[in-house]
Amino acid sequence: LLAVSAREAPQFHQPGLLHLQDDEALCHELLRLDGTDPALLTLPEVRELILPTMRADYALIEQWQLSSRQLLSCPIAAFMGREDPELDRQQAEGWASWTTASFTLDCFGGGHFYFREHPQPLLSRLLARLSAVQALS
Repeated sequence: LLAVSAREAPQFHQPGLLHLQDDEALCHELLRLDGTDPALLTLPEVRELILPTMRADYALIEQWQLSSRQLLSCPIAAFMGREDPELDRQQAEGWASWTTASFTLDCFGGGHFYFREHPQPLLSRLLARLSAVQALS
């Protein structure tokens, strides 16, 4: 099982340059996605810990390039927040074209970090998807 969360299918990937921008731009993006407590970003020592990791994460995402169009033989389970400003349903459903096996999409209330406040629904669905795959083998 390939499980993807809050991520568009490869055919919808767009490169970006946020990883090259200054700390303020990166902080603004983290706040826009509601992924970081705003109070933490006001503390210089916390910013020194968080921002290099986030910048590296964005560099990986933004510089990634599709290297193969080979389909997977495993099921794909996609998960997303209904109010995610970075991902729409069509982009998540695009994962269906990357497998010769089954595809499922589960949508939850919330934005990009939909699972932060209520992780149990995601964990339950993920376990159900894993159990279904295990039952097939």
